[in-house]
Amino acid sequence: AASNQYDMYIQIFSDSELTDQLFLSQLLRPGTAFDNITLEHKLDSGDHKVYVAFTQVEDDQQTIHAQVMVTMDFHVTK
Repeated sequence: AASNQYDMYIQIFSDSELTDQLFLSQLLRPGTAFDNITLEHKLDSGDHKVYVAFTQVEDDQQTIHAQVMVTMDFHVTK
């Protein structure tokens, strides 16, 4: 959003306990984006529900400002 002033990072997990991390982004400044990712390990073919944390940080980049958790469906074909 244009009004966003906080850096953010994104984490993706394969499990609801948030113990199997699939992806951790670099710190993203407002207005930046990426369009592809490389997972930390391969997922088997099929459908997977993944858990995605969008975490905004304060200027010190250590303090969490806000965090939103969502689920996404990954469809793996290879």
